[in-house]
Amino acid sequence: MRRNPERLAWTILLISFAVCLGLAVGVPLGIRWLIINLTTPLQAVADVARSDVQVQSPFGQIRTIQAATTPGDGEVREGDVLRLSENAEAVLTVSDPRAGTTLCQIVLYPNSQLGLITLRAPRFSQSPNAYRLELRLESGRARINATFPLTRPVEATVLTPQAQVVLTEPGSYALEVGQGETQVAVIDGWARVEAQGQSVVLRQEQRTQVQANEPPPPQPLPAARNLIRDGNFTNPLPNSAWISYTQALKPPPGTAEVVNLAGRNVLRFRRQGEDHAETGIIQNIGNGDVRGFSTLRLHLLLQLLFQDVPVCGTLGSECPIMVELRYKDEQGIDRSWFQGFYYLDGPDPKYCVQCGGIQDDHRRVLQNIAVPYDSDNLMEVLTRNGLPKPARVLWLRIYASGHSFDAAVSEVELLTQE
Repeated sequence: MRRNPERLAWTILLISFAVCLGLAVGVPLGIRWLIINLTTPLQAVADVARSDVQVQSPFGQIRTIQAATTPGDGEVREGDVLRLSENAEAVLTVSDPRAGTTLCQIVLYPNSQLGLITLRAPRFSQSPNAYRLELRLESGRARINATFPLTRPVEATVLTPQAQVVLTEPGSYALEVGQGETQVAVIDGWARVEAQGQSVVLRQEQRTQVQANEPPPPQPLPAARNLIRDGNFTNPLPNSAWISYTQALKPPPGTAEVVNLAGRNVLRFRRQGEDHAETGIIQNIGNGDVRGFSTLRLHLLLQLLFQDVPVCGTLGSECPIMVELRYKDEQGIDRSWFQGFYYLDGPDPKYCVQCGGIQDDHRRVLQNIAVPYDSDNLMEVLTRNGLPKPARVLWLRIYASGHSFDAAVSEVELLTQE
């Protein structure tokens, strides 16, 4: 049987056309799919503020990150597990260096274990997909300061043995896992807590606790109330929350300004001089009535970059960062509580000789490292010192003092709870 050359030609032509059409449609669609869906790892750096942190890789290799004076040395990766000893503290910063964006900072406290399951960003800026963060807090305590960018959505999930916590908005969140339960508190922001097929939504100053093998309670509980406004310094100074001041015996004066440091907003105090100077900020607490409350705690994140006066000077009053909490006690007397911080050691006193009031010894921290500070319950501290409890918080002052200094603070929170 003879072959029909015309039919063969048409067959080849139609097949070629179909292949050409498929390539014309499929190649752009394939490229579009790759642009939208390809991802790249986010950068994660653990700065150890105290003791050391063990890091276990997905392949079982274990290394140790020591507390050091050089920030950025403790890079960790997707799949790693961080284990903190009983004295360790660390700050984990997750960022997208290509976009110059910091997504969050996670303060990890002693005896905590955090797994980095997923840390992903879209590879191409044209992708509309969200940043994806999936963490697992197996034990211990963590505070998440989420600075999610407005340019791209973020899907952040924290898994615990008892629950799943979904974060999609900027804010400040506290999580604690221990003794068969997970506690979640929203200081500022929005979170959804899921367990056993049910969920509860937490908003500002709300909390919940989830027991093992149980759903979360249907209604949120009241959380600690933050008396501080704009503690993350989202607005430049001066503003409606903070008043700045500076004093100097001789020029130049010190400066206090909101800047971006390592991807986060901080208030930075700077001065280069040879004589005494002081630069600070004050916030008057308009809603400071704390009568009937059982706890009062100060939280902040500080970073000491330079000081030239050892400790805090000969009188203990020239700290690169000093905090004063002014309050009126139950007897109507105005009193102050002080806490100083330094990194440069020396023979000078470890407390403020001329400050008066109640104060803990100045706390020595590492240079250059972002260090979390959480005070003891000040209600109990004052009672132990034989003083009446605060009835009303009047103002909070944060200042830098000395000859030359360079220091920064952020995450300023004054938390009170019934």
